[in-house]
Amino acid sequence: MRYYDNMNSEWIHWLMDDDAWKPNHLARLLTIYQLNPDVSLVSSGSEQIDENGNLTKIVQPGGERALKVPGDYIGKMLLTRAGNFIGMPSNILIRKSCLRFGDNACWSDEDQGFFPLIDMSTWFQLLSRGNYIYTPEILTYQREHAKKASYFEGMHLEWAIDHYVFTQRAWKQKVFLKTIDEVKFALSGMFFHHARKNLKKARENGIRNSRVELLEQMVQAARSFIEGASDLPKFKI
Repeated sequence: MRYYDNMNSEWIHWLMDDDAWKPNHLARLLTIYQLNPDVSLVSSGSEQIDENGNLTKIVQPGGERALKVPGDYIGKMLLTRAGNFIGMPSNILIRKSCLRFGDNACWSDEDQGFFPLIDMSTWFQLLSRGNYIYTPEILTYQREHAKKASYFEGMHLEWAIDHYVFTQRAWKQKVFLKTIDEVKFALSGMFFHHARKNLKKARENGIRNSRVELLEQMVQAARSFIEGASDLPKFKI
């Protein structure tokens, strides 16, 4: 990721072109980091707005109370709940020293540049390096509209593929998922509901390509592991 390569940069922050920050956003996140040197990931609440800037709802994925939680616990929750409750990239200020490449559960050398869930891949990297803080303060505007990348056709297939890869890497390196039961739980919810539903939709729409075939193989591998197979294979992605 070339935008991470500025040698003089201590901090990294994404701002998606359809989102915006509150005036105190950066100052507040910096303060939280400075007061908590053991923390590698901080997220906040946001206001969801429509394409015209009208408030549609308040988004506080961690509730109304501030939380400080071990990073490995949050990583396990992300995998076993199969959803991104950390929040959107525009919410997150990243301490660059907490990123690592090539030796972590979720972004090995051959995987660089692959993940459609680039935010989730980065959250896993950060959570493997320290603790997590959530503040319910509303620091960001999150814009919802029909042309968001998350609504693109086929994206849910890619999300399911990513989830398998994250789970397989975590289990192999014993990061976040450290028991067979945890791995089975991480696989079961995603693959026997979300993935199969989207595969069914792809078949009904006559979509048959290499990504559909790859996900079918991953679903079969997940089923075999849950039923007692000793290996969770790594696929070329």
